Amino acid sequence: MDIWCLFVFGCPVEDLGADFVEHNTRIMHFTSSRSASQILFDAIGARLPVWLLKQAGHLPTKIFTALRAQLYFADREGWRLVRAKTEAAELGLETDGDLYGVLLNAEKPLPAVDIVGQTSLIMVAGQDTTANTLAFALIELARNPQFQDHLRAEIHAAVGTDPTNIPYESMPLLNAFIKETLRLYPAEPASDRIALEDVVLPLSESVATTAGERIKQIHIQKGETVTLAIASYQRTASRWGADADVFRPTRWLDGTVSQGEAVGPYANLLSFLGGPRACLGVFEMQVFLCELVGKFSFALAAEHAAQVKLATTLMPTNARGEKCAFLCVKEVL
Repeated sequence: MDIWCLFVFGCPVEDLGADFVEHNTRIMHFTSSRSASQILFDAIGARLPVWLLKQAGHLPTKIFTALRAQLYFADREGWRLVRAKTEAAELGLETDGDLYGVLLNAEKPLPAVDIVGQTSLIMVAGQDTTANTLAFALIELARNPQFQDHLRAEIHAAVGTDPTNIPYESMPLLNAFIKETLRLYPAEPASDRIALEDVVLPLSESVATTAGERIKQIHIQKGETVTLAIASYQRTASRWGADADVFRPTRWLDGTVSQGEAVGPYANLLSFLGGPRACLGVFEMQVFLCELVGKFSFALAAEHAAQVKLATTLMPTNARGEKCAFLCVKEVL
């Protein structure tokens, strides 16, 4: 959370106040402990009319009470930071060293109310997604000690004598490993979108309907909901090879992955959906993995039996469904 706060707000998490941190942590607990029935209930609820959803937000349940509190504190801190950065800019001080400052000082700045309105979403979306993906990455490294050694050698060679100037984008094994982790463990394995107009969606391969007819396009009417099966796409053999269900980072280096038409903004993956965007989490993973793998050797703990569970995001759990990753440090380097 501290890294995210520095990037977004330009301040350590302590500056946001204990109440904000407490309620944000409570929300993260709720999002990582949802049951299958709760996920189903939320999916059905998301299709209710907007006015009814807004009214549901006033229900005195634990989750809605926590959400209201988190939104209140996020709004309070968001406006405080915007005012502080606006006043600093008027005094000629540097304010574009973080996301809020960049958005406020852009040539066509976003309205302050829109920036503040994203505070809660930014804080929640930027934590478990990266943390869980990093946990899956370390689990796979522990399962593949030989690849872990090769990656460590690349990291040590890249770091050299200047750890402040690491060429992350020029490290093929590191980036292939991150891409493979995002491919098999997308934080959001599925996502819904609503069609804003009638459209004909072409298919790269024909599919069979329930009536047995093969079609190469789908007619979607305005207002219909389309579910993007991100995890399914990222295990499709025609795109990723016959061993699409196997964790193999070298597929990104040996020509197995065909470039084809770009699907998403990063590595033809749908992990970040589509459109002009980037994810800070990728850079965070580059930094964290270089630090961790460069200094420690990881192995699976004796009681390790990681399972994959979908709560709000995909996360590693034990046999009881509790969020955790059983790893041990085999060696300090």
